[in-house]
Amino acid sequence: MDSKQCTKCSEAKPRSEFSKHSKNPDGLNCRCRECTREDTRARCANRTAEQREKKNATDRARRANRTEEQREERKAHVRARRANRTEEQREEERARGRACAYRREYGITLQQYDDILAAQNGCCGMCGQLPGRRRLDVDHDEKTGEIRGLLCNRCNYGLGCFDHDPALFEAGAVWIRTAKTGMFVPDVLQARRARKPTRRRSR
Repeated sequence: MDSKQCTKCSEAKPRSEFSKHSKNPDGLNCRCRECTREDTRARCANRTAEQREKKNATDRARRANRTEEQREERKAHVRARRANRTEEQREEERARGRACAYRREYGITLQQYDDILAAQNGCCGMCGQLPGRRRLDVDHDEKTGEIRGLLCNRCNYGLGCFDHDPALFEAGAVWIRTAKTGMFVPDVLQARRARKPTRRRSR
């Protein structure tokens, strides 16, 4: 059989959607990977601080007691599993990583990020440019932690260079509009201007 029915969601899914379980007759878990992840997230959310610390201590002790052979076997297993992932699974893993980062750094969900991006018409909130391969950065108030919007890397970096101070931005805008040019011309530029253009010889 190429498919198997999950005992929780009752959906028939490919066997690749079930993790291995040596004690079951077919060698697969009775629940699909998605239902297993949901159960794990719910179980972790209901743990107390004492239970979390006990679980973390157990995991650290187990990792510390692994032999070098066990470490290499685990690394090989992880590499093989990553190599066999489909593009859809890779995208799901990247989305989970982004969701964890947004929740950890800014306290927002991936859906909230997408809502802000849709409100900005998918563009940088400062320069209005569409993002390239890199996703827009989350711009937030350094003091209050409140989210201001999404910016491209260049605009977000520029805000950091000005210490997020509006007065410095206004002073920079005034400088660009009113500063006089030609007060000092470097010697290299003067020599370049004085140099006569040379014509290429015709062959």
